[in-house]
Amino acid sequence: MLKEFKYSVWYLGGKLFLIYIFSIIINLIVITGFLNISEKIVWNWVLTAMALIIHAALIYLFISIDGRKDIHIDGANEKRRLRNPEFEFIKKFDAKKGFLAGLIAQSPIIICYIAWLIIQTSTNDFMFLEFIIRLAFSQYLQFLTLWGIKPLAVIGYISLFIAASGMSYYSAKAHRRKILTIIKRNSEKALKKGIVKK
Repeated sequence: MLKEFKYSVWYLGGKLFLIYIFSIIINLIVITGFLNISEKIVWNWVLTAMALIIHAALIYLFISIDGRKDIHIDGANEKRRLRNPEFEFIKKFDAKKGFLAGLIAQSPIIICYIAWLIIQTSTNDFMFLEFIIRLAFSQYLQFLTLWGIKPLAVIGYISLFIAASGMSYYSAKAHRRKILTIIKRNSEKALKKGIVKK
């Protein structure tokens, strides 16, 4: 049961949430500290770009590996089914998995934001929630300065994360095709050189 959960969208979503927190911490330590060095807007945009690159790189680095693992397991199961037609299995790789995991990872932030929208209409005591929300989107730096945490801006921030996680996971498919193409090409070269007998 625990082994199956490891390959579930909920496990991937939880992992993404931890990566998201780790990314925020790195940005706060490495990037945000440089904001006070210069008041030039161009410099702030450069830092924003760096923060987003670090954010995207962390998502890709970890989530694409999960996609490759899922494809590898599916490939091994397919070979097993060829040997034993009665063998049944549920495919681990799903094109939607990365996107759904991204949505799960953003769920705590979405809940906090909805609560903030509700609370701020009835009371002024919502500073803590606003701080949490701004911290959650701190990697957007200059965008956060310009657009703040208005509904459309927040939808944009969340959508970018979901898109990044979904495409990172799905990139495993292209990586697999590339490996198979290289193997095929090398086999053809070996045949031409007479290394492999026909």
